[in-house]
This record gives sequence, C-alpha cells and structure tokens, in this order.
Amino acid sequence: MINILDCTLRDGGYYTSWDFDTQLVENYLAAMELLPVEFVELGYRSTLQKQYEGEYCYLPLSTLKRCKILCPNKKLAVMINLKDVDENSVVLLLGPCVGYVDLVRLAVRPDNLAQAAKTANVIKSMGFLVAINIMYMSTWKSQDGFYDSLHQLEGTVDYVWMVDSYGAVQPNDMKIIIENVKKQISCSLGFHGHNNLELAMANSLEAINLGCQIIDSTILGMGRGAGNLKTELLLTYLQKIGWDVDFYKLSNIVELFHKLQQQYHWGTNIPYMISGANSLPQKDIMEMMSKRRYSVTSIVEILQNAFSKQNQIYPKYAGYLAENTIVIGGGPSVKQHRKAIIDFIKQNDLFVVFASAKHIDLISEFPEKPHVVCLVGEEGHKLENHGFTFTTNTHFIVNTTLKTDTYVPENLKQQIYNMPITQPELPYSDSPLSIALQLVGVRKVWMIGFDGYLAVETNEDVYDLMQENQRIIDAYQGELISLLPTAYKNIKQTSIYSYL
Repeated sequence: MINILDCTLRDGGYYTSWDFDTQLVENYLAAMELLPVEFVELGYRSTLQKQYEGEYCYLPLSTLKRCKILCPNKKLAVMINLKDVDENSVVLLLGPCVGYVDLVRLAVRPDNLAQAAKTANVIKSMGFLVAINIMYMSTWKSQDGFYDSLHQLEGTVDYVWMVDSYGAVQPNDMKIIIENVKKQISCSLGFHGHNNLELAMANSLEAINLGCQIIDSTILGMGRGAGNLKTELLLTYLQKIGWDVDFYKLSNIVELFHKLQQQYHWGTNIPYMISGANSLPQKDIMEMMSKRRYSVTSIVEILQNAFSKQNQIYPKYAGYLAENTIVIGGGPSVKQHRKAIIDFIKQNDLFVVFASAKHIDLISEFPEKPHVVCLVGEEGHKLENHGFTFTTNTHFIVNTTLKTDTYVPENLKQQIYNMPITQPELPYSDSPLSIALQLVGVRKVWMIGFDGYLAVETNEDVYDLMQENQRIIDAYQGELISLLPTAYKNIKQTSIYSYL
C-alpha cells in the first residue's frame, strides 16, 4: 500500500520564510482532510535561527492546536534539522508537540547516522513515529561505507526517507539505491524527489514499483529550488489505478497556490537543471535567482565555472589615492543632479567608486580622478552594451572570494583587480554596495544615487534590494553622508549644493 506525505507548508516555506496567509492555510488543511493523503507535514520545529523565519518554521503550540482542529483525521508531521539539536534539547523542542503531532522527521546528513539513531531513540520514547530523512541521495554511491552504516537505524526508526536533495537522481539509479538500502534495514521506506530534471514523478513511480511505502509531494510542486513532485499529479495518476480523489477540492486548493507561484516563480529552469545534473546545491541558486543583479544566462555561466573550476585570478587593487571617497549608486537622482555632481567631484580631492554601472558615463567628465567600478553578476554585460570607451585609468573591482563568479568582458580583463578586504566583511558580499564600502575601508564616505526609490512604487524585488542595502549600511562602521535625498536610515543627509 502506497501512502502520501504532503509537505507543502514545510518545503514551500523556503520561498515565503515560512509565513503563509491564515486563510490559505485553513483552506489547504480543509483540502488535505478530504484528500487521500496519509500525512500532512506542517513545517519545521526549529531552534532559534539567525534570521527572521515565520510561523511554520517554529510551529508555536497555538499553531499546532489550530492545525489539529482543522485537520483532525490526518497524521500531522513536523521536521527537525538534526544539526540543530541533541538528545537533551530535542525533548524540550518536541514537548509541546505531544498530542498534536504524530510523526517527527529528522533531516540528516548521510555521514551523521550514528547521531541520528541516538536522537531518534529519544524521540521514539516520547511516543512519536520517527523518520530519518537522509539527504544528498545522488552522492551516496561515492561515500565509502554509507550503505553499511544504515544498519545503525535498524529497529530504531519507523521510516527511512531517501531524499534527492539536488534533484540529480535518475530512474535507472533508483533500483540500485533501493536494493542497497533494503539489504541493511527492514523499516518502511519513503522518497522525496526534487524536480530539477523534471524526474520527480518518474523517480517516485519507480520508487513505488520498487517497494517504497510513502512518497512526498507538494501542491503545485511548491518547494525549495526547483520544487518537488506535484501532489495533484501524483493523485491524478493514483486515481487512474483506483484511488478516490475529490478533484473539485483538489482543483480549488491548486488555484489558491497558483497565486503564490506567480509571486515566487518556483519550478525548474536551466540553472536548476544544471545544478541537478551536477549535484550542485540549490540554496545558492535560490539566492541568485532572487536578486535582480543575476540573469538566467549569468547564473548559467556561474554554474559552468563552478563545476569546471575555471576561475580567473586577478591582482589585488593597491588602494585609493585621494583624501575623501564618494560612492555613486544607480538611483535616478544622479541624472537629475548631474551637473552639480560633476562640479562637486571636480572641485574636491576625491576617490570615486561606482557601485553600479548605470551612471559610468560620468567618468568622461573627470577621467583624471582616481576611480573604480565594482563588478558583480552580469554588470559586465552592461559595460559591453554601454558604448562608452574606457581609458586605462579606469579600474574594475571584483570579489573572487565569492561562491558566485562575475562576468568580465574580454577587452577589460587587463583592467580587472581583486578587492582587498580592508575591514570586517559586510553582509551580502556579492552586493556592489558591500564591495564598494569594503574597498574604501572605515572612513567618511560621501554617497549619491542611493535614493531608496523615493519616487516609485516599491514592488517586492525593489523592497528586497532596499532591505539588503539597509543592512549593509547598518553594518558599516564608518560615517556615511548622502549629498542627495535618500530614504535609507543611518545615513547623514546634507545637500550637494551647499558645497558648490
């Protein structure tokens, strides 16, 4: 008998920071109550995280109670990251879940099964069903002794889940993997597939044919990175072989989550396909996809460099040669106050740092001033299309310590320098503002073009960029002075015209 575990709220939370509209959750749980789903995973039961995460990352007792009332006839599940707990802390963490949660799943690295078995024993003694979700399935064959180590879980856990973390497993891999697992343990097996190569359904059907008892899925495939097997697709297949599925209720909840998909755009694409084919982490790609500075083409180039390991080495920049520094952002105020900016720079001994390539045509007005342009992501493509002729006096700064690579136009490679870190690293090290402020060190910095989008309606992408810049500004230890209007906090404001 095959069962389904729907983990929409848990895996989908990677896109929403585990915040979901209350009415949406109520509709979702009402749908799960009427659909042939065995388990509903509500989210994580987490220890304190370093950044903000929402309700379904922590699952307060009041939330657990509400979910149990809304979904009384389903087995409810929560997930815990093994790296965050030990045998003592897990008791405190799961104590409030007793009576509301049926299944606890531990997310476990394949090299940490001994600790997983100890923690599972403690959870089992509290009265829960226990599952071990073993990650990075596509790498198991390359890890010496992994399959032999599985015997540590025998007699301890109720389920072992095989997790295709990278979306890299293919159907012809499933038979060998499952046969090797079954040689070591006799408990029920589950499968969690990611859809990077659009093989989540094929792999899940193969898992079922090979004796897996339970399959993970999510509404519209909502989940980390490229997403997961679609619950509606699996149920449609199972209906064909005799399952009773309420398609009216199913289609209603799919329609509600479709609105979230339009907002967050999960699903596979070329970067996720490449990461799946090469077992590369999805987390880094999610971060790049969420930032406007990376196009799909740029991310593909970054990934190709990642697995080919062909990274360029550039000399370190020697430093600035002026008394004061001015950092120029991409805000529209630069165009509006162009003449005043040119006059200010010409009249003062300044090191000019462009944190964006948007206004680099200003260089033609003061080519003799020491100046650099910070390059991240696909900014180099903008330089190719700009039509501006750079002199050898223009230096371009990259940060080659990043996980991600930077596109550099071939004709500018002789003018590229790696950034010397002159102060403690700032947040978002792939941000041009972060690179600019680390380059100049701790000192007084004039700023222009950091408007904070005063005159436009902020959409979600713009809001995220503003939040990123604000955190960088908050962390900077020097003095920041804006010569033009800005919506950012912790920047002193003055007028460029008072200096002319």
